[in-house]
Amino acid sequence: INHTIGATLTTYPGYNPLPRAYYALDADARRNLKLIFEVFYDPYWASALEVSVNQEITDFDFDFGFIYAYSENLQIGIHFQRPWIAFYYKF
Repeated sequence: INHTIGATLTTYPGYNPLPRAYYALDADARRNLKLIFEVFYDPYWASALEVSVNQEITDFDFDFGFIYAYSENLQIGIHFQRPWIAFYYKF
């Protein structure tokens, strides 16, 4: 089981900074399969569910999913939030 606590700050010229703070947890289900969970604070993020049913956008959200290690260098992730499918490649 791995725990990660972090924060990011994204900036674009002419826009306010976009902060995000998060806590993530992943656990090995098998040698090549991880179960992942993340909860995060991001006042600029809108989940697909909030957008699709016209819900009020909250500052806190979560993501969960799976990451499958196809090889030592290539991993494929399936997430509940965007991006739904992700490719991770290590050089």
